[in-house]
Amino acid sequence: MIRQQVSSLITTVRDDSFLVEETNKSVYVSAVPYSKQVQSSAPTTAAGKMIFAPPNSSLLKFMPVCTTATMPTVRVFGWSKTRDTTSLWVPSLLYSANITFGGSLVTVGGGSVYCPTSFSLNYGAAVTYAGSASFHPGHAVIDMLGSQLIEIEVSINSAANFNALVGGI
Repeated sequence: MIRQQVSSLITTVRDDSFLVEETNKSVYVSAVPYSKQVQSSAPTTAAGKMIFAPPNSSLLKFMPVCTTATMPTVRVFGWSKTRDTTSLWVPSLLYSANITFGGSLVTVGGGSVYCPTSFSLNYGAAVTYAGSASFHPGHAVIDMLGSQLIEIEVSINSAANFNALVGGI
């Protein structure tokens, strides 16, 4: 009798987390999100939108922070460029959620922010981790599905500043 033994070693590679914007981003104050469509140029940042090259991994760890204890709607899009002669950028909605910020203010880099305490999933395949205010900030792990650019879009009904720590898993 021949006995075969198979063992595998699975390792997790992690990229360092980084702030998406150097300073907090003023959010788009509206309940109506931006419209997304195929376009001939790469998407650009604007009020309420943050765009960055994704980490070198397939999963995105997303931990948002906000200057008001409110519930914005956050949508995460992946952008992919076609390889034909037209070179179009195609958006795909990866994740959408209403996020509750609360607890006590946390001072980070000279500014005070609220951390997420819960995520209410509207769309996408993400694993979310509820937080307990400032003691354990909540975050979401989102599959980037091979996207070449990531866009985070925030829609909120009150004036606020928004930012996010992101990293690859």
